[in-house]
Amino acid sequence: MKKKLLISILIICAAISANAQVYTGLNENFDVACVTLPYPYLWAHFNPLVPTDPPGAWTCNPYNGNHGTPGMECTGVYGTPNAYHLDTSYLITPRLNISTLPGNIYIKFDSKTDRINLGAKLELIYTLDTPVKDTSTFKVLGMSPVFGNPDSSGWVTHEANITSLKTVGDFYITFRYTSTATSGSIWYLDNVIMSESSILLVNEQSNEGLPLKVVGNSTRNEINISYNIQSAGDCYLSIYDMTGREVHKEILNVQTGIAKYSIRGLDLHTGMYCIKMDAGNTYGITKVMIQ
Repeated sequence: MKKKLLISILIICAAISANAQVYTGLNENFDVACVTLPYPYLWAHFNPLVPTDPPGAWTCNPYNGNHGTPGMECTGVYGTPNAYHLDTSYLITPRLNISTLPGNIYIKFDSKTDRINLGAKLELIYTLDTPVKDTSTFKVLGMSPVFGNPDSSGWVTHEANITSLKTVGDFYITFRYTSTATSGSIWYLDNVIMSESSILLVNEQSNEGLPLKVVGNSTRNEINISYNIQSAGDCYLSIYDMTGREVHKEILNVQTGIAKYSIRGLDLHTGMYCIKMDAGNTYGITKVMIQ
């Protein structure tokens, strides 16, 4: 039987004050925070450029989360005339420690922006120190888009492998909005979840309205797939390795109905891969083993 995808929140250390608690997992959708608080329990907000940066850059919005539910909002536009954030606006998780957890550990979150500005981005960072004391301890974590395209103004699910943080002891994860653009963006964040396995590789086949499967024998240079498209148009095809790294991508112009396609010129290594086909409103995911 497969392990549960989500790790339930466990408090492993009870201390004198609430701020001393250490968590081994995260499962935060911000719904409760938006009812009574600006941030979830033990989460925090940090602006290193105070007072230049407004104190409310990260706030909980009751309507702008994924699917219209509550979510965190980072306002990158403020002032008259409009100014913008530069390496500011950190949303900080509670203190974490995953040293006792088995296997690989991933963190997943949903994000979107109201517009695409070159030079503006949302980064995932960890620090060993209390974040408000020393920003020099920040280290950027690599993250991959799981569902959606990273430069899209729609909702995108990202994940990052944080298994290496098992050896660092206590740490914090922060979501940082940075921009070198001349106009600011508004960013939205929702559904921050810690997982025992890569979301890309959870099921043998995961379809959300777009049936997709591998057919015939696959080689390191060619994979044959079959799919069923409901609407004609451009479709994004991506291949990910076991770490969540995108190793191949292309755009297909597809017609409606069942069709086959050969993905060629891959030069893959031996191992398991995940293929994702994204048609905008629908997507399909399947696995393939390269011998």
